[in-house]
Amino acid sequence: MRSLCFKTLVLTRPFLVGILSLFMACSSHSAKLKIEEGIQPMKGLRGQPQAEIWFPGTPQDAFLQAKKQKKLVFLYWGAIWCPPCNELKANVFSKARFAEIMQSFVPVYLDGDTEEAQIWGEQLKISGYPTVLVLDSERQELFRLNSSVSLDEFDSALQGLLGKNRNFARAIEELQKPQPALDQADWRLLAFADWMQLSDKPENVRIELLQKAAAICPENLQSEKALLTASLLSFAASAENNPKQTTLKTLAPSYLKLIFAESVRLGPLRVFINNEAGNFAEWLHPAPSGKDYEDFKKQWLDSATAIAKSEAASIDTRLWSINPRLQFFRHEQKSAEVPVDLKKDVKAAVELADQQATQAFDRHAVISGAAFLLRQVKDYDGARELLKKEATRSDTPWYYYSSLAALEEEVGSKKEAQKWAALARQSAQGRASKIQWITSDILMNAKPQAPAQQAYLASLATEYYDLATELSDGFVGRNRTRAEKVKEVMLEFKAEAEFVRIFKKYADRCAQLQGENQKFCQQHFKNIGYVSE
Repeated sequence: MRSLCFKTLVLTRPFLVGILSLFMACSSHSAKLKIEEGIQPMKGLRGQPQAEIWFPGTPQDAFLQAKKQKKLVFLYWGAIWCPPCNELKANVFSKARFAEIMQSFVPVYLDGDTEEAQIWGEQLKISGYPTVLVLDSERQELFRLNSSVSLDEFDSALQGLLGKNRNFARAIEELQKPQPALDQADWRLLAFADWMQLSDKPENVRIELLQKAAAICPENLQSEKALLTASLLSFAASAENNPKQTTLKTLAPSYLKLIFAESVRLGPLRVFINNEAGNFAEWLHPAPSGKDYEDFKKQWLDSATAIAKSEAASIDTRLWSINPRLQFFRHEQKSAEVPVDLKKDVKAAVELADQQATQAFDRHAVISGAAFLLRQVKDYDGARELLKKEATRSDTPWYYYSSLAALEEEVGSKKEAQKWAALARQSAQGRASKIQWITSDILMNAKPQAPAQQAYLASLATEYYDLATELSDGFVGRNRTRAEKVKEVMLEFKAEAEFVRIFKKYADRCAQLQGENQKFCQQHFKNIGYVSE
């Protein structure tokens, strides 16, 4: 996995989760929001660029403000340590033009470690960092964005929501009609939105809708058509038992031709090219040989090379343009050593990105991924050096400690891995972040081989439950996902006396919690097999 954050970007599908790319030049104008009487400033916000433009109160206050001012709410959900969140900050949120765009919205910066942030995450059905939502004053979701976009693309998608009675859900309704009446703004919404939000529709229905959208999107809207096509292929390649699989495989070469043509210009397509080569090679060419495969590979690598040379691409995106070469090699040679020339090129790409990433947001976005790429070519010493160096200068060292733990576990250095996991846990700051890194340490020590290790795991469980049952959001939002992982580990020890004592102590605390946090806390212990008396 590339990171511990949202939807873990590099190796998951569909591809509409990504790292933001470059923006166009901006003006110097900025806006400052006034704190109105009765609004209490949010506490615990960290690392927000242009702090003066963000709404100073709670999300609840923001919805009231939006109703009063007849505006929409722009809500960002992320974390200070999350690489793609920092890419978003570097290339969009920190730019003056973003401040201009936000004058039409009530912008809310919701750091995942803010008090009750996970409660809002539960209510708004968001868990992955970063997520951008646009909602009306009644909390109706109009648009959801997880993909990589430039500032121009970002602006264009948002403008489609202003001054018209149309949103993503209504655009989907219109798309389902025999003769849809969709204008350019609608097509932008459909193209840039996260189609995973259609959770009420089966996967095959989403594929059918995307195939229809890609087919009827006007030819003069090539960017939108390419984005819809990429989303379609991403769903199709990962779908199981899809009845249209054969048809879509046949159409894939023509679809990919459109994607390759547009990939240098569009942020989401750059992410698609950088990260999906191996997946599509497996899907379309399970036997990596023959002219069709070689043509497919050449087109893909030519597109990646163009991204590497593009001044419009971010530092991180240019770095990851080396990834398709690694993925094609591994598709062709499952266990062979990476060739010397490819290893050399990966190391050169990492060194260049390290040199170019001089700003804090850029370094947060780039370094962990750079170390991951070094691991792919087994340059473990280089990855260690890079991560240790960054940990000493970073305000979120736990993120790099956890990367070091993953590296050491990969090479079989169990004690070193446990050392770094412990350091990550001990240094983590923020409510949800502490929960996440305690969980990571628990998972690394989930199979004790000796009494001392079991005692260590029991101490971790105590630390986890002590914090989770103390927080008002310890079992909701992303924290609910962590609780599920902890439960799976604890099931192995539910009959052990020390763990039974832990379960009894903390299960009784659930009754002191409120709402869904209480419900999920009680359910957690019930699923382990312990019910409070």
